[in-house]
Amino acid sequence: MRIANRDLLDGELEPLFANRSVADNITLLKSGGIAFGRYTSLPELVDHPALRRTDVTLPTGETITMPRPAGRTAAFKTDPVPALGEHTDRIKAEFARE
Repeated sequence: MRIANRDLLDGELEPLFANRSVADNITLLKSGGIAFGRYTSLPELVDHPALRRTDVTLPTGETITMPRPAGRTAAFKTDPVPALGEHTDRIKAEFARE
């Protein structure tokens, strides 16, 4: 029953939302107290306010920022990123065990 008139409703609403920017639509919906969700593209995710980031050091000494693993506190620190092949022997030995 909730979706019986979905096509009709979409036909009414789509033109109204299509002619506004995403930011304007969000402002409009928030000001009306209307719950909403939106799709975030991968490029937009980089700037999402809920994405926490942390600094990591590459083997070259360069420091980059990357997303922090979920559930970590603000004090989360990472070890430097290993060099290519740095742990190969250890990993092979671990998987060779029975």
